[in-house]
Amino acid sequence: MTGIPTVVALSLAALGLLAVPEMTRLPEISAALPRQETQPRPIRRAVLAATALGLALVSLAPAWWWLILPAAGLLGVLLARGSPHGHSPAKRAADRRLVAVYAELLASCLDAGMAVAPALRAVSSVLSGVGVGVGAGAGPPGGAGHPAGSPVPAGPPANGKGTGPLAILDSVAAMLLLGADPKTAWRIADLDDLVAPLAAAARRSAAGGGGLADAVREHAAQLRQEIAAASVRSAGRAGVLMTAPLGVCFLPAFLCLGLAPVVVGLLGQLNIF
Repeated sequence: MTGIPTVVALSLAALGLLAVPEMTRLPEISAALPRQETQPRPIRRAVLAATALGLALVSLAPAWWWLILPAAGLLGVLLARGSPHGHSPAKRAADRRLVAVYAELLASCLDAGMAVAPALRAVSSVLSGVGVGVGAGAGPPGGAGHPAGSPVPAGPPANGKGTGPLAILDSVAAMLLLGADPKTAWRIADLDDLVAPLAAAARRSAAGGGGLADAVREHAAQLRQEIAAASVRSAGRAGVLMTAPLGVCFLPAFLCLGLAPVVVGLLGQLNIF
C-alpha cells in the first residue's frame, strides 16, 4: 500500500512536467503564429502543471499541504506570466504605445507626400535611432552605406528578437520596396491586431485610391484612447491593491479590540456554564 501514493505522485509529477509551457521558441515561428491560437493555451497549461505538481507533492507529504498549495499557486502564476510569445499585458501595452507613435509619424510622412514604402522605412529608421530596434537594416537616415531615402530592404533583426508589430511593419516595407503588390505585402500584418487596421486601410487605399493618412491617424487616435483607458484601469486597480495591506493590519485589531469583548460579554450574560 505504501507504493500506491508514490506511483500516484510520480504520475502527477510527470503530467505536470509535460504540461509546463514552453519557455523558448524560435522567434520566426512565434511571430508567424496567429495570436488567437497561441495566447490562451499557455495559461491553461500553466494552471494544469501547477495543479498536478501540487497534488503530487501533497500526496507525498500530506502534513505540509498548507505550504505546498500556496507554493503551487505561485508556481502557476509564474508559469502563466512567463509563457512564450511574449504576450504579457505589459508587453502588449508597450507594443500599443509604440504602434501609436509609429502611426502618428507614418501619417505625417504620408501628409508630406511620401509613398507608403519610403514612409514606412523613414519611420522605422527614426524609431531605430531612438533605441527601438525593428530590424538590422533600419538604421538612421543617412547612415553609413544607406543614404537617406534609399530603397534598401530591411534585413533580419540583429538580435534575433524582431517579432513585434514594428518588425512586421518593417517586413511590409521591405516587401513593398522589392516590388510586391500591397495585398501580398500587407498580408503578414493581419497576424497582429495592433497593425491589422493599418493593413486593411493600406489595401483599401491601393484598391480605391483613397487617402491613407487619415485612416492611419484615426488608428493612432484609437490606440491613444485605449492607452488612456488602460491607464485609468491600472490606477483603479492600484488603489484597490493599496487598501489590502491596511485591511490585513486593521482587521485583527478590530476583531481583538472591538468584536471579541462584545462576544465575551454576551457569552457571560447568557450563563451557559
